[in-house]
Amino acid sequence: MSFFDCTICGNSHKLITLLEFPQPEIISKITSGELDHTLNVVSKSAFGIDRKYLLLQAKFSIPIIDFEDEFDLYVWIKIISEEYLSKVRLIQESRYKKVKMEALLVQPIPFFSGTNDLIVEVEVNVNQDDSIFPIVEIKKEIELKHILKNGISKKELAVILSPLYH
Repeated sequence: MSFFDCTICGNSHKLITLLEFPQPEIISKITSGELDHTLNVVSKSAFGIDRKYLLLQAKFSIPIIDFEDEFDLYVWIKIISEEYLSKVRLIQESRYKKVKMEALLVQPIPFFSGTNDLIVEVEVNVNQDDSIFPIVEIKKEIELKHILKNGISKKELAVILSPLYH
């Protein structure tokens, strides 16, 4: 178990290397009857809405340059159903094992600027055991794009994690 020095209180806190964002609010609003939409539960991390789009859990894996682990952010993305189905057909009709598809980040990441309405590219692998799609590319030049490529230090991670403890 590893710890970091908090940038807010100075105490030592457990180093977290995985943060999972909650399901998009529309899911609970549909299940409670507050919104009248059709919800298709594909898995615990994938939902179809009105056969128009899919909400899927995806993962940013950020290298920690001075630690043996990565900082994984589990976020939610939106893929238009037609895009998803066409890529699945491409896998089925060919020898491809992996395809990439464009998606929209559903909720901004509060500790990275420029993540509102962020277009990303996810990779779907037919041999993948779980349904958490890795995010392989960010479409615009923002800080997070460079962090995914170059990583962050444990000290920089402490700046992100410290507010979560207070």
